Amino acid sequence: MSEAKHTPGPWFQSHRKAIVGYSTEVYTANGEVIATVAWYPRRLNETTTVTDREANARLIAVAPELLEALQGLEREGWLSHIVAACKKESADASLYASVTVARAAIAKATE
Repeated sequence: MSEAKHTPGPWFQSHRKAIVGYSTEVYTANGEVIATVAWYPRRLNETTTVTDREANARLIAVAPELLEALQGLEREGWLSHIVAACKKESADASLYASVTVARAAIAKATE
C-alpha cells in the first residue's frame, strides 16, 4: 500500500466573507489553506445550493481521517476478512462492494 502524498491531517474548516459572497476554507492545524470552496447567498444552479458547498467543505476537511480509517481497516486485515466472509457465507453483495469501493478510494488517495 502506497503512502499518501497529501498534507497530513487533521484538517479544519472555517467560513469567511469573501469579496463577493462567502467561502469556506479548509486548512491544516498550522493554518495552511488546503482548499477554498466559494459559495454565494443564492442558488448557484439547479443542483448545487450553498448548503451543498458547505457540506463539500466539511467532507474535504475530514478526508485525511477517512483515509486513515480505511487504511487502518486494510492494515489490520478487516477488509480481507470481510471479503473472505462474504465468499464463505454468501453474504450480501453490497458488503463486498463496499470493500471494493474502500480499496479503490485508498488507491486513488495514495497514487
